[in-house]
Amino acid sequence: EISACLVGSEMCIRDRRNSYLSGAYELRTNTIHESIKQNSTDIVANSPTLNVLDYLAVRLNAPKAIEANLTLSFNLVHPDSNELFYSEISNGNMTNVITEQEVKGADATLYINKADLAEVMTGQTTLPELLKGQQASIKGQQDFIQKIMPNLDTFSPLFEILPIAEQQ
Repeated sequence: EISACLVGSEMCIRDRRNSYLSGAYELRTNTIHESIKQNSTDIVANSPTLNVLDYLAVRLNAPKAIEANLTLSFNLVHPDSNELFYSEISNGNMTNVITEQEVKGADATLYINKADLAEVMTGQTTLPELLKGQQASIKGQQDFIQKIMPNLDTFSPLFEILPIAEQQ
């Protein structure tokens, strides 16, 4: 528990340091350079699935989801690593947790290997292709992903860390 805290602190410090250095570089050069592709296969494949789900939660457009009356829950199961996750969307908010077993009463359960999820997230394949090839399966509400997708925003990686001064 202590080592996890220390690792978390080091990660937190590293992230803040990187943000600080990126901001300082932008201020010094007055330019924004493209960063690492956040959806590269290596990054997605090595990110914990809970972080990938949290990334989707950040992309969820709350007003759009509320207007669409988007309310659903789903389990995500990685059969290859025996990892289970539960996500719930309501009131424009998406909450994700790690579970020890599938949550009963979820609207759907997606069974997909972690590597296959990474390929879907990076556009190397599609979920319908994996479903057709029986590399993934859905129990329950088959269209739950189609209900989520129109409510996700796509962000440009070229946002300012710090406001750049106007050139005079």
